[in-house]
Order: sequence, then C-alpha cells, then structure tokens
Amino acid sequence: LNVYQYKLLQEIYNRTVRPYLPKTWAVYSGVTVRNARLFDLEACDPDYKLGLIEAIREHSESRNVELVGLGRGVSTVHAIQAGATHVTAYEASKSMIDEARTTLDVNWCDRSRLTIRHALVGEDVNVFGAVGEADQMSPSELNTADMLVLDVEGAELGILDSISTWPEIVIVETHPALGAPTAEVLDRLEPVYADVEAREHKPGAPPEKQVVVASGKSVSGE
Repeated sequence: LNVYQYKLLQEIYNRTVRPYLPKTWAVYSGVTVRNARLFDLEACDPDYKLGLIEAIREHSESRNVELVGLGRGVSTVHAIQAGATHVTAYEASKSMIDEARTTLDVNWCDRSRLTIRHALVGEDVNVFGAVGEADQMSPSELNTADMLVLDVEGAELGILDSISTWPEIVIVETHPALGAPTAEVLDRLEPVYADVEAREHKPGAPPEKQVVVASGKSVSGE
C-alpha cells in the first residue's frame, strides 16, 4: 500500500469499525490511558504532546498549577509526578473527566494534590464531548496558581485576553487550525513576560503548531 491508500483505509476503519471495538490500554508519553481500541496499530505514542509535557515537567516542581483542558489526564499526571504542590484541572466535558480519573488511578497519582473541576473556562470552542452541567467560569477567575497551562483546542486567545492576574509562568499549546495561531499567542504574552519562547509541539507535527512558554513577568505584567 502507498501512503494515500494506507490513510484512506485508516480513515474508513476509524469511521466504521473502530467505534464499536472494545477499549484497551495505550501509553502516551509514558502515561497509561484507556483510550486505544482492540485492533489499533498505533496504541502507543511516546511523543504525545511532547513539547507541552516537557515544559510542564520543567516548571511544575513546588508550584501550584492551574491546568485548563484536563483531557485524558496525561498532562496532569506529569505535573503531579514532577512535584507540583497542587494541580487544579478544569475540563468542560464530563466524559473526558471520567477518562482522566481512570488515567490518574492507574498511574498512581497522589489525588490529595489534585482538584478536578467540571467547568467551562471561557467560550465553548471545540470541547470534546457534551458540556452538560459544567460550571460556566470566567477566565478572570484563574488567579490562584503559580503556573497556568492552557490546552483548550482553540479557546486559548479568549482566555489570555480575559486573564486578570498573570501567574509566574504560562504554558500554551497553540492550535493554528482552530483559531489560536502561535503568532497571536506570542502577541498576548510578550508584553507581559520577559522570557517567551515557542517550542516544537512534537516530532513530525506541523511546524506552525507549537508550545509557548512564558516566564519572568515584566513591569507591565505585575
């Protein structure tokens, strides 16, 4: 099979057979998740969100972390393992919270250092799953952490535009295809922080999709 034929077959499989197969275990960046399906060929992804994970591991130690976009819990596991004092994770999708709790349990995370909030922070943009009874939360309420992590599938700019108190460190996974390009994330953070860098998202990812890390608040960010 050539690459085109393989991708076509993969797409057909994903749309027809895969949703009906039983779930099994996968490993994403060293974290066990119950997300793969029985006959998936690529159940493990050692580079999953690698740039985001590395930034979280570099900066979490002894910090209170607010993480918007709990997802399946992979980033949260890494923040706790890296020594975060406490992680408050926000997720709008109840089904994703259920998956994340499984991830946290099987990876033996210290739940005493974790708070999960079923909350929609800012606007409903590309939420995976139904929002349901999630609390509606203004981004201006994100003001209790030393570090803020945003992985919200296109809602990043709206949150950054509404922050009232800037933390010591901000880490943002950009989503150019969903309306949160790297250049605009940099535009929001560079006036506030002295050190702002854009990193590779993961090997093989589109170069425009990156992870932005901002630290060292300038006078304007105090």
